[in-house]
Amino acid sequence: MAEKSRRDRIYVFTLGLGDAVTIPAGPDGEKGEDILKCMANVPNAPARCVQSGAAQPVGTYCHAATENELKPCFDKLASAILRITK
Repeated sequence: MAEKSRRDRIYVFTLGLGDAVTIPAGPDGEKGEDILKCMANVPNAPARCVQSGAAQPVGTYCHAATENELKPCFDKLASAILRITK
């Protein structure tokens, strides 16, 4: 869905909450935040995602380790949305 959205010139924003997204898991040992970074097409996403999304819009990914860190993430996402609407 994220890739199709980006092909349609839609910006994708993702938010990771908690430490679980930073720990490798599953059969391929991938981190949840890597998936979120790929979805948002950010520059520090895994190389496979950056290459495939090269001509697509770059969104924003933010990680909040705790609920207390959500406000800065929401501020970051709001700022990015404001930037692309101008």
